[in-house]
Amino acid sequence: MNFYPYSHHKNKMGLKGPLCRLQRLVALIVANAVPNQVLIRIIIFDFQGYSRHSRPMSNEQIQLGTVPYLNAAPLLAGLSQPLRRSHPRQLAQQLIRGDIELALLSTSVLFEHHNLYLVPGMAIGCRGPVQSVKLFFNKDALTIENINRIILSPNSNSANQLTRILFPKAEFLDGQKIEKLEIPDAEVVIGDDALVRPDAFGSIDIGQLWWERTGLPFVFAAWISRSPHISRSLWEQLHHVKQSNLKNLNTCLDQMTEPYPLDRNAQIRYLQDNIHYDLGDTEMRGLARFREECITHKLMPAVQPIHLATII
Repeated sequence: MNFYPYSHHKNKMGLKGPLCRLQRLVALIVANAVPNQVLIRIIIFDFQGYSRHSRPMSNEQIQLGTVPYLNAAPLLAGLSQPLRRSHPRQLAQQLIRGDIELALLSTSVLFEHHNLYLVPGMAIGCRGPVQSVKLFFNKDALTIENINRIILSPNSNSANQLTRILFPKAEFLDGQKIEKLEIPDAEVVIGDDALVRPDAFGSIDIGQLWWERTGLPFVFAAWISRSPHISRSLWEQLHHVKQSNLKNLNTCLDQMTEPYPLDRNAQIRYLQDNIHYDLGDTEMRGLARFREECITHKLMPAVQPIHLATII
């Protein structure tokens, strides 16, 4: 797929992209078909646009965004770039606006926006129970078969969409708009809150339920870029941070300043046993299945294809 704003097809003089366009415009101005001022503006716009989209995103002066959860730590500890932390829904808005250029973010935003790109090789996912994405029951005597009304998480993207897929007959409520006296059957809780929430009436691990029904991993989040190109030096930095931190999670957590829940041993067990950080062929199949289910259940007006960022 060609991500450049201009074709790289050469004309008869060997020029390509904006240079080819410039040649045509010069011919027009010679023929008095285009005023000088218009030509100058078009040339400036062309070269700025071509330069902006053709340069790979590098690791210099780049603003990164991330979710603020414990499971992100192995992909973050040791990065030199400044980090902006927000919950998934707010972080997605910041990336789309251009406040940040690269974010460790919910994968479902890839299906909603055609101009976002998945960075290969790293993710936050699960192959079975994830522990940090759960559907908590609010009443006694509930089972997976008789859940009718579910509050969605006000912070989530992927987990909310996944819950809609797994419980297609349920009525879904906005957690920010529900009446205080109204008690639904269950609610989606994500991140560190799910790790420490009391389980008074029972719960369902959403990652485990997906695994049981599909036999595929679920990829909750990954590095997502506004640029179609990532410099090799930046990608290698992100990959090195991941590999280094997974080899020594204790040192990794020592570098983080966030007040994560659980004691250190429980934190390490969670990161080792429940979270998977690879983004290989099997994970991509799981992500493709997630996208297909979004289409089947009509969760978005138009489900976009998954675009992979290129490493150059």
